Amino acid sequence: MIIGIDAGHGGKNHGARNLDGDLREPGITLHVATIAANKLLLDGIAAPLIRIDDCDLTLDERAGIAKRARCDAVVSVHLNWSPNGTRQGGELYHHPSDRVGERLGVVILSSVPPPYEWRVWDSSYRIDRKIACPGAWAVTSAYANAGVPCALIELAFLSSPHDVDWLRHQDTITVLGEAVAVGIERYRP
Repeated sequence: MIIGIDAGHGGKNHGARNLDGDLREPGITLHVATIAANKLLLDGIAAPLIRIDDCDLTLDERAGIAKRARCDAVVSVHLNWSPNGTRQGGELYHHPSDRVGERLGVVILSSVPPPYEWRVWDSSYRIDRKIACPGAWAVTSAYANAGVPCALIELAFLSSPHDVDWLRHQDTITVLGEAVAVGIERYRP
């Protein structure tokens, strides 16, 4: 089984950042993805990186890269932001029809050491009839349209003082990258 790792955002798409502006989503997600891919490679498992540097890639281009690499599934790595600074922890988004992406994401987020907490959302969930997280819907839909299952994992909230402090610890990014790798290793369809 080949599971690709897609580091969210990059290039002109800056994604989320903390209030101080020193923690930015594209660099962190690429660092996490690279740690995960390198750990898997050392364990003899190929996990192609969809984004390998700070470049602009459309969602269709990302899905096309995964398709050409014959990925059986993709984990899309992100960091979240909310106007509610008390929201913290991880979140999993998956396309409503994508049970593979849902299971993959659950296994990966379950691999992050305690006291980490996380939630699962169908990416089409709505608030006041509007899609609550249009970015997650766009990513999971692009992969679904390409026939590639996708787990979109939001590892932390850059709007949460708790999560920002946690991300600033020297070993946190390594812990997250290794957890993604361990989750991919543990995943069985």
